Amino acid sequence: MLPPEITFIQRGWFNSNMVLLRGPRGTAVIDTGHLLDQNQTVDLIRQQGVEPETIRHIAITHGHSDHHGGNRLLKQLSGATIGMGATTAAWFARPEHGLLWADHLGQEMDIVPADVVYQPEQRLDLVGIPFQTIAIPGHAPDALAYYQPDTQTMICADAVWAGGDVGVLNTAVHGWGILDEAEAAVRRLRSYEVAVALPGHGGVITDWQGETAVLLERLARFRAQPAQLANHVVRRFLMYILLRYQPIGRAELTELALAGPWLRHYAPLCAPERTAEQLLTTLLDTFAERGLIRTENGLFVSQIKR
Repeated sequence: MLPPEITFIQRGWFNSNMVLLRGPRGTAVIDTGHLLDQNQTVDLIRQQGVEPETIRHIAITHGHSDHHGGNRLLKQLSGATIGMGATTAAWFARPEHGLLWADHLGQEMDIVPADVVYQPEQRLDLVGIPFQTIAIPGHAPDALAYYQPDTQTMICADAVWAGGDVGVLNTAVHGWGILDEAEAAVRRLRSYEVAVALPGHGGVITDWQGETAVLLERLARFRAQPAQLANHVVRRFLMYILLRYQPIGRAELTELALAGPWLRHYAPLCAPERTAEQLLTTLLDTFAERGLIRTENGLFVSQIKR
């Protein structure tokens, strides 16, 4: 399904997937997971028969903490250059912790500045393999996709996930206009001939037109029914926090969630008749009923791969 020069490394919810490129000028990696799992990132690269010390270049799709956390360690090991989009590079240089969600979710983040800055719709040479960058704002206003035209491979980050899903659309930080941006990004991506797409989370996508059509329908529902969007955000942020701190008791998890600005913003949109704490109780019960979490010694543990 994938050409031999492109290797897809699927990870869990907490870490972005990674893509290894083996070209005539060495090896590159696209996205490097979360800072807290940087040693796992190195191990996963070694499992593919690549010594991290030989990596020539690191590219990232956007600035969220689960996509660039291994950058510093890999750069220290290899001396690799780091490339990213112009907006990501500008946000890293300041740094814009709010726009990068570090403040919003209380995430650990180790920012390494860009050595190389990409522009949207730019032709790139990544270790001797040609790519084109595509602006895909929405989930992340700074995000870029990377398209390999010869093999029709699309590295689409969190703009499109399998099942017609999308990464969180965080209107609390970026405003409701990101719904329009997300839809425009999907329509832009649909204009490319894609044999296989490699998302930032979840599995490989082969039915590109079908999956993106489902996603456009989902985005239309989000626009028509903001409560659906709010529930999408809250469920994913809650699972993300659970994955970060598990095993964790209900009281501690509730305290952590209530301390974050995201829940105060989205809870009234989800269910105005309930308090934020009541919403959390309902969500945790739903997670348990669906087999997404289990209880061990009175503590919650996710059944979703970290």
